[in-house]
Amino acid sequence: MKLAMILVLLVIGVPCVRAQEIHVGWGDATGGGENLGNPCDPTAQVNELVGAFRMPPGLSAVYTLEATVDFCTLPLALPPWWGGAGSEGCIPAVVYPSADFTNGPSTAVDYWGGRATATVTYEVDFLDNPVRGRAIITVQMPPGEALPVVPNTLYYGFKLVVDGRAATCGGCEIATCFMTNGITLRGPEGEVRFYGPYDSAWAGWRYFTLGCPFVVPVSRTSFGALKASFD
Repeated sequence: MKLAMILVLLVIGVPCVRAQEIHVGWGDATGGGENLGNPCDPTAQVNELVGAFRMPPGLSAVYTLEATVDFCTLPLALPPWWGGAGSEGCIPAVVYPSADFTNGPSTAVDYWGGRATATVTYEVDFLDNPVRGRAIITVQMPPGEALPVVPNTLYYGFKLVVDGRAATCGGCEIATCFMTNGITLRGPEGEVRFYGPYDSAWAGWRYFTLGCPFVVPVSRTSFGALKASFD
C-alpha cells in the first residue's frame, strides 16, 4: 500500500512527458550528437551550444524554461576552463547563457522573440564527482508577454555561449561531453517536465566520445529516499 502511494505521487506530482524531444548542437540544434572538433582555434573562439525542444501538450503558453545541462570530462577532472580546481571564477567569464535568437539560427521557432532573459547557476564536482559539473539554465519572460504555443512545434529554448577570447584559464583542449538531462516548462496551467531522446540531447567538445551521452539524476531525491520517508 505504501509503495502504491509512492508511485501515485511520482506520477501525479508533475506531468512528465518522456516522448517529447530535446535537441542540442553547436551553432544550431538540428540533430544532436554533434562533436565540435577544434573549438580552441583562435579564429573561432565563440561557440554557442543551442538547445531546442518539441513542445509537449499540457500548456497553453510558456513563461519559464529550466534546462539541466550536465558536462563531463571523463576520465580527467574538470579543468579550470569548465570551473574546476584553480578556476577562480573562470567559468562565468567564459561560459554564459542567452535566450536571444533574433539574429539566428532559424531552423526552429524563436518563441522568446527577444523578450526573455537567461541566467545560469553552476555546480562543479557534481555528486562529489570531480569529472562532472552541472549547469541549470533558466529562461524567463513576464507572464503577460507569453504567447500561445503550438504542441509538437520545435522551439528554441536556450544558448550556452562559450567565449574564449578573453579567457586566461587553461583546459579548453580537454574533451568534454554536454548532456541536456531534462527541461521543465512553466505556464498558466502549471509545469511540464520531459527528457530525451538522449541521442539528440548531447554534444561533444573536442571530439568527446568516452561514455557520452551520460544520464544523471535531474534531482538529488532518489526513489529510495522517497520510499524511506513513508516507512
